[in-house]
Amino acid sequence: MRQRRRQNHDEEVNHDRWLISYADFITLMFAFFVVMYAISSVSEGKYRVLSDALTLAFDNAEGLASGEPMPIDLPIPQKHPYVESNEASLLLEQTTDLKEDDKAEQYEKSEEATKVAAELDRVKKDLGEIADDIRYELFPFIDEKLISVTDTDKAIEIEIKSKLLFASGSARLVNNAIPVLTNLATIFSTFNNPVQVEGFTDNQPISTTVFPSNWELSAARAASVVHLFMRRGINPERMSAIGYAEFRPIADNATVAGRQANRRVMIIIPAPPEERESIEAE
Repeated sequence: MRQRRRQNHDEEVNHDRWLISYADFITLMFAFFVVMYAISSVSEGKYRVLSDALTLAFDNAEGLASGEPMPIDLPIPQKHPYVESNEASLLLEQTTDLKEDDKAEQYEKSEEATKVAAELDRVKKDLGEIADDIRYELFPFIDEKLISVTDTDKAIEIEIKSKLLFASGSARLVNNAIPVLTNLATIFSTFNNPVQVEGFTDNQPISTTVFPSNWELSAARAASVVHLFMRRGINPERMSAIGYAEFRPIADNATVAGRQANRRVMIIIPAPPEERESIEAE
């Protein structure tokens, strides 16, 4: 009984299992051929790129062999945005600096032109106007007969008595003279005419270690006035100092009043050369 059942069980064994293995093998073969086909299929575009690259390479090689220079297209380097912005800032700063320099130069030129125009106006200032300014500033002294102002077409003559400026036998300015001469220097700074200072004395002889004669005394008094004008800002190139001693009197030295009149300082402001020539021509 038991042997019969075992025999029936062996007869029921399935012999078609090889089909499963065969199907698996066929599937793997199909996948293998698909992969091989994909590998063997070449893209036409990629092939053209490769062909052009090889052609260019061989052409360059031939050019090098023949010694001819071959054009090479190099890529244009691209700058970093930060570098470009930094260079733009530097360029803007340089442009701004140039504009500032131009403005400064134009300002200096305008300032120079203004100064030149002012100088021309000062040169062309009328002598009569200058004389009126002097009379206005020195009116108290003119009223006391210590200063006199005379103006013509050719010059202005300012006569100052020595007792207003100096002590007897001295060329040192007294304190009361400084404000008077300072006011004159202020007026003289408004024009460019020459300023000539002349010193005069009476005929009383003087003989000291400082002033051996009236020549030295008269010249030293004129120089003292010129030095004060220079300290008050008058250009020394405009001025001159002359001493005439007692040899150009305006009064009789035989009297006390005459000698006082002869002891004086004259400040002469001539007209500009072109005006004098015009006046002489007329």
